[in-house]
Amino acid sequence: MHKVLLPLITVTVLVACVIPNKHSKTPLFSHSIALLQKYYNPVILGSGKQRLIVVPELQGRVMQSTNNIDKDHAFGWINLEYLSKPHTNANAAIGGAERLWFGPETGQYSVFFEPGKRRIADNIRLQPAMSTQAFNVVEQTHKKVIMQADIQLVNHSNFIFNAKVLRQIELLDEQQIEHQLSLQLPSNIEYVAFAAETQLTNIGDTAWAQSNGLLSIWHLSAFEPSDSTVVVVPLKQAIESATEYFSPIKHSHTRLTDNYLFYKADAEYMNKTGIAADATLPVMLSYDPTRNLVTLITFNIDASADATYVNSTWVGNKGDYEGEIINIFNDGPDDFGNYFGPFYELETSSAAWPLKPNQSQQHWQRTYHFQGATAELDKITLRLVGLTTAQIKSAFKH
Repeated sequence: MHKVLLPLITVTVLVACVIPNKHSKTPLFSHSIALLQKYYNPVILGSGKQRLIVVPELQGRVMQSTNNIDKDHAFGWINLEYLSKPHTNANAAIGGAERLWFGPETGQYSVFFEPGKRRIADNIRLQPAMSTQAFNVVEQTHKKVIMQADIQLVNHSNFIFNAKVLRQIELLDEQQIEHQLSLQLPSNIEYVAFAAETQLTNIGDTAWAQSNGLLSIWHLSAFEPSDSTVVVVPLKQAIESATEYFSPIKHSHTRLTDNYLFYKADAEYMNKTGIAADATLPVMLSYDPTRNLVTLITFNIDASADATYVNSTWVGNKGDYEGEIINIFNDGPDDFGNYFGPFYELETSSAAWPLKPNQSQQHWQRTYHFQGATAELDKITLRLVGLTTAQIKSAFKH
């Protein structure tokens, strides 16, 4: 019923290696390639001046992109200090412009806690499928790479998921961008965009059921923050409040109107939030005026009325299948003034389906970076979320 064929990284704040480097500079794209080549075999996708770094050994993770190889810009936060050494810590915060995890994070069906272990922060464990297991490249062109791996995940209720993951990363050209977004790119805009699609297939002998726990496909994107970066989530319908995940919602970082959720992505308050699935539209974006940069995320939402989403909140009493599609994570200092990055994350999740053997579910997420003059960026933001960059920037000025 839910078999879907593919068309041809929340950082959990409690599982990371803390790197006390709030003022680290965004690296040059070429430097990131050179660093990754020490211990990995990065795949470099390219078209025109756009480039994309994909590392199959890190679960098919997109590390960074650039909109102009000559200028050597890099979009996407990665943990340079950790990646300068061999990857040995399964719980390390690696980052990346688009990584793959699986939900739920919390609850009785969590895949972040071993059976029998208390579900507390100190016991979080990233399983190999989300940390150390390499993916195999099965197809590659200059613009696309397809990777796969057979994985196993065990949830807190001791149910074993045997699955095949097929992951496709594609660098998008101007024609694809304009078609997907139904707009014409301004002539003076520099851009880079890519699509990530993940297919998860039950290759075991046992059907997956809600009573044993289900899996979501979780795409997470880590980016460099600034004091003035604002995330905009347009709402399908008004909501009373954003969701609290592990720390209180603060007015300094979250503003809610009838039509939008605004979030300050400054990496100065460790927090995560989201909105209810029935209020979600398939788009969100961030605006960083310090770099004249708009980052857009689009994604698929299952149209079925039967779609359910796993719950990963650490507080409250939501049911196991009353979770969300969209999340925003903001880094911030701990009690000792240390940061996990710093970074912020834009995250989306698939529905969770009771797959029979050989059935599949899929999720895709597309990432677009647009850089240029505000008047040109306004043409994009007005078309996509109905706001100018000035309106977005001023969300926290009153």
